[in-house]
Amino acid sequence: MGWETANIHFGSPAAIARVKKDLASRKGRWLHKAAKSMHKATLRDWEHWRDDWKRSARH
Repeated sequence: MGWETANIHFGSPAAIARVKKDLASRKGRWLHKAAKSMHKATLRDWEHWRDDWKRSARH
């Protein structure tokens, strides 16, 4: 899923340049914090899917 999330930035050369500039400006543990946030969001999405699937499988 991470590949799909990252691919959105490959739309144009201008987008790549902006992403590189942004990455150069970041400090600290930003990637760790972002990865934890993405993990939580993905887990919530999966839990929602799982619950819907369980409900639909009963019928």
